[in-house]
Amino acid sequence: MNPTTYEGAFAELPPPGYHVISRLEPAGAAPLSIDVIKLPVLERRGRELVCEYENLTDDIHDELAVALIIDVILGEFTDHYYRDQVDTISFINQQTLTRRTMPYPR
Repeated sequence: MNPTTYEGAFAELPPPGYHVISRLEPAGAAPLSIDVIKLPVLERRGRELVCEYENLTDDIHDELAVALIIDVILGEFTDHYYRDQVDTISFINQQTLTRRTMPYPR
């Protein structure tokens, strides 16, 4: 995984909106942005950050999704906004209902 080939964003439509991770693919003069992970839920609940996500492409497995969410959304996009607010992150794959809880990276 090369985090520089991915970018995070927030899509406001449809309401209430969601976070998304896109992969930048070479396409002539400007890169083409392909959405690979959708995060309809990213919210603090007490000292836990709940992150529900959906893989939008077949080449994203749970370990890669978690790594991208940590690097691209929590690191780059939100600039570690939640670092001092939570102790743990619960990652929930909406398709498989797989849940993984881990300490928030410091």
